[in-house]
Amino acid sequence: MYLQTYGYQPPRGPVAGAKTGLGKVSVSVQLSFDGELVAVWHGGHDRPDPLESLLKGLFVSGLDTSAPVVRAGTGTRFRQTGLDFRPPDTKVSIGRCEVDSSAHGLELKGVLGYRLEVTVTWNGRVQRENPVSADQWAAFFGDSLASLGGLVMGRYPVAELMTR
Repeated sequence: MYLQTYGYQPPRGPVAGAKTGLGKVSVSVQLSFDGELVAVWHGGHDRPDPLESLLKGLFVSGLDTSAPVVRAGTGTRFRQTGLDFRPPDTKVSIGRCEVDSSAHGLELKGVLGYRLEVTVTWNGRVQRENPVSADQWAAFFGDSLASLGGLVMGRYPVAELMTR
């Protein structure tokens, strides 16, 4: 049995996301992490990619709300601490991702910061003005996002993914 303990820092920039079209809008979601986890590998010399463990089962819902829900595999918990609007089309949820998971001989523990960027744009079939505030963004895109339900996120960069 081989035991190795090391610090793991996720790559800078988006690590997961999803894209879809929905009626009159196009939706893009990107997830980024910052910080470092403690990783313990109990196994052979070919240790698995910790990012794969972090991204397993990644799902986002409630995109029409002020606090979208991000879920991942067992032992990972997302807690939003802030919200920022970036005119004209992006809402950014900022928070903490608490990790205490173990799978296939790899343990990950610690807290990462996260950023979930939700960008919604008119798909070109509609000519409308762009929103200039978070309230206007919610009014313009809320119904479309509410009907979305949720998105399964894949490793970044992403192609068009199916909605759930």
